[in-house]
Amino acid sequence: MKESIYTIPINESFEELCGCPFCRLESKMELDSIDILLGAAMMDPDVRIKTNEQGFCGRHAASLLQEQKRLPLSLILESHLIAIQKLIDAAEQNPLKGLDPLVTVKEDCYLCAKVDAYMQHIYSGVAYMYETEPAFVELYKKQPYFCLRHLTGFLQTAKRKLGKKAFIVLAAESLLPTKKALAKSKSDISAFCKSFDYRAAGQPLSEDAQTSIEKTLPLLYGITAEK
Repeated sequence: MKESIYTIPINESFEELCGCPFCRLESKMELDSIDILLGAAMMDPDVRIKTNEQGFCGRHAASLLQEQKRLPLSLILESHLIAIQKLIDAAEQNPLKGLDPLVTVKEDCYLCAKVDAYMQHIYSGVAYMYETEPAFVELYKKQPYFCLRHLTGFLQTAKRKLGKKAFIVLAAESLLPTKKALAKSKSDISAFCKSFDYRAAGQPLSEDAQTSIEKTLPLLYGITAEK
């Protein structure tokens, strides 16, 4: 498949051969979405309707605050507060039925939904490229690992997109590097734990063992562990 606006970011991320390529794609999308939300999209009526309805999860609320764009964020929060006040009034008037919309908005996040939709597109694109681009298949095989969060998300999508035989091959090639990375992390974490045993006193600790926690969290949980 000829490179396009859709395949270029996938190729660029996979070419780095460092950590999980899906994490890089998600992280860039997340940062771009925050920048756009606090910029040009702030006054977009369609965007404002969604932010009023959905609000933000705690992690993304903290990310928005870190951007130090207080006026745009205040304007977004102002209209969201009005929407929340209406839901509170409805819940107060009818606790049996009015509470459900309030629970829904509490569990929603505009940025989570946007990033999740993007990642579904990425998963589909990677599955298609794997099926049609021999060069990409070779690049795919060179990845050091896929974090568990993105590995499972991608394979669920690939299972729907690919034929049975193609999916079985893809699954094996996806699970193997992650399996190796997990074994390495287990070894390093165990070495770090054992270093606290009095019997290991004075014994040198490898750099991999010293940084085992920092390397294991992204492997298990993806970019959320790095925030």
